[in-house]
Amino acid sequence: MPTSESQFVTKLDRLLDENLDDPEFSIDRICQALGLSRSQLHRVLKEHTSFSTSRYIRRRRLLKARHLLINTNLRISEICDQVGITNYQNFSTYFTEEFSANPSDFRKTYLNLPEAEHHELAPARSDPETVSQTPPHNPSLRHQSWSR
Repeated sequence: MPTSESQFVTKLDRLLDENLDDPEFSIDRICQALGLSRSQLHRVLKEHTSFSTSRYIRRRRLLKARHLLINTNLRISEICDQVGITNYQNFSTYFTEEFSANPSDFRKTYLNLPEAEHHELAPARSDPETVSQTPPHNPSLRHQSWSR
């Protein structure tokens, strides 16, 4: 295991990014790749990020999905495939829990925001943000009435 927790998280993020589109990429495969037991992985990740392992992986997938919604014209079903979530209903539920808007409404709202407000939602770089960062607060997304 890397000597510092931040190096550990960086290594984990890189591993996840390389396998994000694989829905079969499991915690067991992560443990094998990092040379850790499930309990070690969970303990270190929980200490450093306050997320469980499965929640951390899901959040990483959702951050990538948010990036794709903002920066591409891919259909939502294609985005599901690219982030390794095979069930659209689960994807929509997870995304709504994380960002307080379903994927379609999130994209529509982002496209309708003034250019000056785009930086609040857009990831800082071309790859997904690190999971340990909290998503930017955007009151217009939190309090807007979302039609389904």
